[in-house]
Amino acid sequence: MATITAAAIETRDSLETFRQQFNTLRGDIQGLTFGASIVFEGSTADDFETTFNVTDPTADRTITFGDETGTVLTTGATNVLTGNMMKSSSTLLIVNSAGSTLKTIIGAGSAS
Repeated sequence: MATITAAAIETRDSLETFRQQFNTLRGDIQGLTFGASIVFEGSTADDFETTFNVTDPTADRTITFGDETGTVLTTGATNVLTGNMMKSSSTLLIVNSAGSTLKTIIGAGSAS
């Protein structure tokens, strides 16, 4: 797994510093592969990673992570939805890969 070790350079840095950091960056990215996945190694370099996979889109798609701390729910999660995650009145549709609704959850929200 590749790790980026090249340091940031400033406009006041010498051409030699730029050359050194550029060559370091070139070496860093040689281990990178570009495709449909992004793999994150945790703070411990071990056999466990988090991988984001992207399927081949049929149109432009946007997924936005808001400027907030929280938990992203996945289809593999069980018993993790709490009242605080639905603070306002909302409807949550759980669908399968074909887009058919499997379950509808209507929440009145939580005051806390």
